[in-house]
Amino acid sequence: LEKTTPYLVVTDLFFKDMEEGEIWNKLKENIHIENILIVSPKISNELGTKVMREGAIDYIIAPVEKEQLKLILAKLKLKNKKIFSHYREFITRNQK
Repeated sequence: LEKTTPYLVVTDLFFKDMEEGEIWNKLKENIHIENILIVSPKISNELGTKVMREGAIDYIIAPVEKEQLKLILAKLKLKNKKIFSHYREFITRNQK
């Protein structure tokens, strides 16, 4: 991940031999990722609030249902479409 900038990262927050949320801190410190989706079988309210406040697009309690994932991906697509639209409008205005 340090050599690339992925469009979307889907990750759990719990890994063997890591503290709760340590992967979140590593992702936020080491690389610039705009879209992080947390999927975990368990997540404390405190950690869930923290990741949302710090920029996760959402978090889902596993197992993930197909419709739930489709909804989140649709929201992400809409968000990025709006960003692209504003960027295109800005570029157009500043080329004159």
